[in-house]
Amino acid sequence: MKNFKSTLIAAAALLVLMLTSCDDKSKDPTNPVITTPFKFTEGFVDQVEHPTSIDVSNWMAKLDDNTKVCKLSIPGTHDALTGMGFYDPVLKCMFNVTALSQVSTLEQQLQHGVRFFDIRPIVSVDTVAHARVLRCTHGMSELDITFERALDIISGFLKTHPGEFCIVKIQHDNGMEDQISWVPMMLELMAKSKYDDLFADWKPDLRVGEMRGKVLFFNRVSVDGLVGAKCPWPDEDPDVDENVYYDQERSRSIESCYDSSVKSTLWVQDYYKVTTKQRQDTKVAAVLKMLDDARTVTSVPDDNTWIVNHCSAYTFPSAQGYVENAQVVHPRVIENLLFNTGTVGIVAMDFSCYDNVHVIVNGGTPYTSLYLYGNKPCSQSMINLLIESNFK
Repeated sequence: MKNFKSTLIAAAALLVLMLTSCDDKSKDPTNPVITTPFKFTEGFVDQVEHPTSIDVSNWMAKLDDNTKVCKLSIPGTHDALTGMGFYDPVLKCMFNVTALSQVSTLEQQLQHGVRFFDIRPIVSVDTVAHARVLRCTHGMSELDITFERALDIISGFLKTHPGEFCIVKIQHDNGMEDQISWVPMMLELMAKSKYDDLFADWKPDLRVGEMRGKVLFFNRVSVDGLVGAKCPWPDEDPDVDENVYYDQERSRSIESCYDSSVKSTLWVQDYYKVTTKQRQDTKVAAVLKMLDDARTVTSVPDDNTWIVNHCSAYTFPSAQGYVENAQVVHPRVIENLLFNTGTVGIVAMDFSCYDNVHVIVNGGTPYTSLYLYGNKPCSQSMINLLIESNFK
C-alpha cells in the first residue's frame, strides 16, 4: 500500500511537472549561474524596491538587551529548507516542482535577515551511510539536508554574528509515525558538545540579551524532553472550514518545555490553502488583521503575547502556487508596514530574499523545467521593512 501511494504521488507530480513546464521556449538561457541548488538566469540581479541602510546580516546587534523577544518584528520562512534541494535522486526533479517554497539557501536566509525558520525533521535512512538520520522534509519530499547540518549552519552563523539569535519551529511532517525513535534521536543530537550553550530556555518575558548567540525552539509537538517552548497549535485547513476565526487564532497557548505552569498567550495565523479567490481574499484579510492587532499588544509593556503570522500559502501545491500567493500577500503587507509604526511579531513567508524571482527549477530542456520568470513576491523588501519596524 505504501509503495502504491508513493507511485501515485510520483505520477501526480510528473503530471504537474509536464503541465507547468515552460510555455515560452525562447526564454531558455544558455549559461545559467548556479547560486543555489536551482539555476538563476545569467546576469540576474535582484531589484529590491525597498532597500534599507540597516545591515540585515547583523540587525539584531542593534537591539537593546532589555527588549522582550515577543515585542519584536522577526522575518521568518515557511518550510525554510526547501531551497537546499531534495534528497531522492529519482523524485527530486518532481519535488522541485510540487514541494518548493524557497529558492534561497539557509545560509542566504541568515545573511538576508531571516531569523525564524520552519524546519521539519523526520527519521530517515541515509542511503550512503546506511544509517538512520534526522532528515529535514516538506511533507513526503525529503530534503537534501539533515537536521544536524541545519543546526550546524545556524550555529556557525551565530558564532560569527554573536549579537544575533534564531527561533526554529519544529514539527512532525510526512506522517511522522515513528515518534518513539524520533525523540531519543533528537535528544541525542541536541546533547552533542558542539551545541553546548546553544539552546535557549523559554519564558514569557524572554529578553534579547538572554537570547544572543542562541537558538530557541518552538515545538509544535506534544512530547516531553525537548527544550525551548511547547506550542502545538492546530492547522487552519480551509478544506475543513473556509472561515478564519480570529478569536481562536488569538487563544493558543505557549509554555515552557521544562515547566508547564510557565506559559503565555500565543497568536497564530496559518491559513494555508488559497485555492479560490474567496480564500485568497480571506488570507489577505487575516494576515493584515493580525498585523494590526499585533501592534496593539506589542505596544503594551507588561503584555507577553507571542505572535506568529504566516504570509505563506499556496494557490496550488507547487512552486508556482507558493509564489503566486506570495506576490499577492507580500505587497499588501509592505503597504501595511509603510503606513504604520510598531512591531508585529514573527512573520513567515515563502520565496524569501528576492523581490523578483528569475529562476529555472530543475534546469535542462524546456520540457523538464519550471520557469519562474516574472514573479515578484517582493520578499526582501518585506524583510527590510520588518527589520526597520524594530527601530522606529
